[in-house]
Amino acid sequence: QKLFKNLLGVIPEYRTKPDVIVVPDGELDLLPFGALADGGQYILASHTVSFAPSGTVLDLLRHRANLPTHTGQSFLGVAAWISKAPPVTLLAMVKRAVSGLNRSELVALPESRYEVETAGDDLPKPRTILLGSQATVDTFQKLPLGEYDVIHLALHGYVNPASPDESALVFAPSNAHKEAGYLRVPAIRQLHLEANLVTLSACNTGVGPVGEDGVDDIVNAFIDAGAQSVVSTLLPVEDQG
Repeated sequence: QKLFKNLLGVIPEYRTKPDVIVVPDGELDLLPFGALADGGQYILASHTVSFAPSGTVLDLLRHRANLPTHTGQSFLGVAAWISKAPPVTLLAMVKRAVSGLNRSELVALPESRYEVETAGDDLPKPRTILLGSQATVDTFQKLPLGEYDVIHLALHGYVNPASPDESALVFAPSNAHKEAGYLRVPAIRQLHLEANLVTLSACNTGVGPVGEDGVDDIVNAFIDAGAQSVVSTLLPVEDQG
């Protein structure tokens, strides 16, 4: 409530506008503005809250949105970690994050398959869904990624604050390498996307070191690659949730 009062409550336009676009500075990059409280109610209940890395990027995104809409694939969903589910009693403890590159940490995310399939059902056809062993980095990168309007990635996330280029989304192991496929930040920047929405359904995808140019994270790598908007997380998230 105190943060809301100091950051947003003093702005008269907040009471008359339904959308809030935040260009955060410094540590505010890691503050979930939607969870600020206004009179006992989270502001996400009354406003649509989004973020932009800078005013310049916001302007570029708005002009990019005015480009003709491409016709092609509607939806791409990826859920790699769908097998070998843990006991039901442990489902609520399963997190979509790894703290290092240890293969043993990559537990099953049993809810991720249902997530991408139901998201795909809500959108127009055609759609592409990569599940389990199909969901490798190589297979993902070989798709015509620029043709998809919505891309939904339900995966493990890895964040390295000391070396942000090592941060990655964790795809399935490939047959050639027998190890998990890490799609790291430099490779993400090289993707050619035209998606209106990319959802990063993994842990801590909006977290990274904060510098003079804002936060260096996976989200900005997807924006650099051409995504119009990105949904991300600032905390570890439970698979079931």
